[in-house]
Amino acid sequence: MWSNLDEPEMTLPPKHARVFCAALGYLSDQVGWDEQEDWWHYDSSLFDRLTQGQKQSVLLEVTRALLDERVAVPPVTAARAAAVAQVYQTMEELITADIETEGDSWMRALLLDAMDEANYWENVNATRPLGEPPTVRPSPDSPDIDMWAFLVEVLSDTVLADRDFELEAAFGDLDPEKTAEVKRMMSIAPDYFTQVPEDPTPERLEKIHRELLDLLPDDRDRIVSLSEPEEPGAVMDRYHLLAAEIFAYSFANYEDHLGIGNTRYEALMPDDARTLERAEHERWPVEKVARELDVPVEEAATLQRRFLRARDVVDAKNPAESFRWGVRHSVERAVAEGLRDEASIERLVMQICYRAADLAFLLDREGTPLSRYSWQLRREGDVEVDSFDEEDF
Repeated sequence: MWSNLDEPEMTLPPKHARVFCAALGYLSDQVGWDEQEDWWHYDSSLFDRLTQGQKQSVLLEVTRALLDERVAVPPVTAARAAAVAQVYQTMEELITADIETEGDSWMRALLLDAMDEANYWENVNATRPLGEPPTVRPSPDSPDIDMWAFLVEVLSDTVLADRDFELEAAFGDLDPEKTAEVKRMMSIAPDYFTQVPEDPTPERLEKIHRELLDLLPDDRDRIVSLSEPEEPGAVMDRYHLLAAEIFAYSFANYEDHLGIGNTRYEALMPDDARTLERAEHERWPVEKVARELDVPVEEAATLQRRFLRARDVVDAKNPAESFRWGVRHSVERAVAEGLRDEASIERLVMQICYRAADLAFLLDREGTPLSRYSWQLRREGDVEVDSFDEEDF
């Protein structure tokens, strides 16, 4: 259950829950699961400052509260409020991206379903000033970005009564006595800003992942309006594979986001991979790469390095060589960061397991059993093997 100031305790009604889960699932994917860099940054500095593990932890907390009526109402802290706000901001950004790229209107349709569920149109028209025209339910294909942003804000206001979490910096400039006085005046709990989410171990993070997936609907990435036919799944091409490697997704996870109108996966990230490939071929300076990708220079340099590693994996001669390259890069990174303790070793083991999952994906794509590449997987040194020949054994 969730509490919105003086409002009765609540959980999200079904259609509101579906659009919330659609945005939440996307946001959770973007902030990563396995100690990968977080490429996506949002307006909430408080949410951005959390570690990846803390982000996943607080997303699980608010999701359980908003979806499960059996869960005790958690105190609304700055971190929890910022996480909820981030989900709605992600919802707005997905809608904007769909409009700007002329993508699918599935998120807009889900939002309209939630507004219908709340009787928004009837309520807003019942209180409109005399002589004003009625507010009309828009088409899900409407390209009015400002109108969609307003509807997202209306929906988020049913969960968040205020945005006090944005005042953290202002309170930081006050002396302790003044801070306590202002908090009392604003009905802000003394520990509102200081309570921080759990920063889980890799083992606990995996459990959080499973718990969050159990709470979200199985079809959260495939939610479409009943009036719109579901598009068939798309096939991963080379640039999809490159994007998966560059932005640290398993191949199977990335493929699950294709064919459902998700422009980030279907167009934007593959386009970034094409840009990075062109930059490498034409020897662009990093400043030009940064301009083309619209990212800071430091991030552009990191993406360039990631592209080179991704190309090793994706352009390998066969799945076994792809796996070897992937494992090599994972080990090199682990060594550079330091294999100092049990936790760092476990992180490396998890990365190798992800590489094994990618190998299974590639084998399934070509319909080949693992034994087909037994020799390549067991070879030593720099001997290159293109295929398995039974006569060699």
